[in-house]
Amino acid sequence: MRIGVLISFIHNVTDILAGLTRCFTQTRLSSISAVLFLSCVAVWIYFRNFALPVMTYACWTMANYSPQMESYYLLHYLLSSFLTVLCGLHLYWTSLFF
Repeated sequence: MRIGVLISFIHNVTDILAGLTRCFTQTRLSSISAVLFLSCVAVWIYFRNFALPVMTYACWTMANYSPQMESYYLLHYLLSSFLTVLCGLHLYWTSLFF
């Protein structure tokens, strides 16, 4: 659950800037939208292409389970592999930005 909260935070930080960028493109302050878009791309690259892979690596290497939860090890590896695929998708989407 803790890693889910962090992943949600990573995705919502960039979505807030993307929403603000869309809001300012519809106003007279379109120059602010250009600055917001550049900051959105920078935050996207940092959080989704650096912070998420670091957390994914931590999920693969630093997972400790209590003896009652050791039967869920297979699920842990399945979810960690989904995070790895998500990291690959973020790299692909970043390449589409450029």
